[in-house]
Amino acid sequence: MNGDKLHKLLEEKLDSISIQVDLHESFRKVLSDLSEQEQSTVVLYKKELIKIDKQIQRLQERIIDIEEPELVTFYEKKIKDIIKEKMMLTEKIENSQIRMRNTLRTR
Repeated sequence: MNGDKLHKLLEEKLDSISIQVDLHESFRKVLSDLSEQEQSTVVLYKKELIKIDKQIQRLQERIIDIEEPELVTFYEKKIKDIIKEKMMLTEKIENSQIRMRNTLRTR
């Protein structure tokens, strides 16, 4: 193999390596952005959970003062519905946290 061919082969290999490094950095950036988005989403979900807890507490306080059974039943049903919403939101938080852990492991 003459010098020109060897030089060309080395240049090709170096180009290939630099492209892989660029792709790796781009991939890390994308993963970082995804992780930040997931973190923001979890923060929003947790704020929503706080609102839901306050809503449940207000409804429970109302039940204490109510004497009509129909209204108590209405509020109890409302609380059950809100608790279901809370459970779904909690599951979303857990799933987001799992995705974040997996994303961090990938980096």
